[in-house]
Amino acid sequence: MKSKTFVKRFKKDIKDKREYKKALLFLFLFIFIFSISYLVFGKTLLAGYINYFYGFLSSAILSVLGIANTFVFDSATHTSKILVSSLTEPIIISFLCSGILEFCLLISAILSSVGISVRKRVLGALLAVPIVIIFNIIRIVFTSVIIVNGNLSFANFVHGFLFRVFLILIVIGTYYFWFTKNTKWKRMPKIKTHTKGNPITPLPEKNRYIFTDLIPELKKVQKLKNEIETKERYAKLNKAKSEIKEHAKEIYNNLLSREELEGLTPKIKKQVFEFIESKLSAVYLEGITRIKKMTIQQEAKGLISEIKDHKEKAVVKKEIISKIKYYNDLTKRDRDKINEIINYNLALITNKPYLTLKQSAELQRTIFKSLTQIDLSRRK
Repeated sequence: MKSKTFVKRFKKDIKDKREYKKALLFLFLFIFIFSISYLVFGKTLLAGYINYFYGFLSSAILSVLGIANTFVFDSATHTSKILVSSLTEPIIISFLCSGILEFCLLISAILSSVGISVRKRVLGALLAVPIVIIFNIIRIVFTSVIIVNGNLSFANFVHGFLFRVFLILIVIGTYYFWFTKNTKWKRMPKIKTHTKGNPITPLPEKNRYIFTDLIPELKKVQKLKNEIETKERYAKLNKAKSEIKEHAKEIYNNLLSREELEGLTPKIKKQVFEFIESKLSAVYLEGITRIKKMTIQQEAKGLISEIKDHKEKAVVKKEIISKIKYYNDLTKRDRDKINEIINYNLALITNKPYLTLKQSAELQRTIFKSLTQIDLSRRK
């Protein structure tokens, strides 16, 4: 009922010139207040404090939930990082995760709502603070729990989905709820309608056949046609996949016979094969020729040579641990401390899953220098 009343009131306001002036004033105030609030909260030191608050609180909640972690704040980039020992990459809380944008949009809309008293607008803006904080913390913690459980593809989807839901539900939903509660809508009087007799009339006998026999039969034919088209489409897709896979195997075996894949882990070899498949899929519609296969093989060789100049973070971490004397004889607390130091320095060096040989050597020097400054006790 309220939504219908809102639409009727909106149509009526369109025809009123005074409402045009109110709309222009709202737009001007919204742009002005948003610009000021965004500069204050997003471009000053406050942005760092807000990001620190969300990072620290999220880290504490994750600890309560049983997920051991270390909270680190990067004062240079004003971003919070949550280091979890089971993850090779830190959970980074950037500017977009801080809720500053949503908060500025919400308070700008509330404070720009002319026609509502200043007191109610100020109270509405203050109410926006706990609402944005609570929902943003829920969003960060929920996404972090999914990342820790190892489902990264689903975590990326949830992260993007929750961002849009947060933007729509919190900003638009909260503003709509506040606006309707602080404005008086005049309800339109109900119009009573009366009907006499039976409104349903029986179909003529000559038209009954159309609805009882012909239309159901046409629906069955259409359904059967759709099923046949679907099967044909899937057959074409499967044929294309199998053909691409055969070409990919041929290129992969050529690389294997030339010992190009020597020294690579099974995981990296699988990634090389997927790279070849993706390149073949891109040129499938144009036709896979011998020249194109040779070009893709050269691109795969370039990728392999680039990979060989790099090492996975997990491999580098294992190499460092293997060089630490008496590592297995250390207490669990000291082993966890060493892992935290390694993960922290890995996060500082790069956010990519691989390290160059130079970065790997630099990391080892940094780790062993740090270990000389702490006391490690062996188990008795």
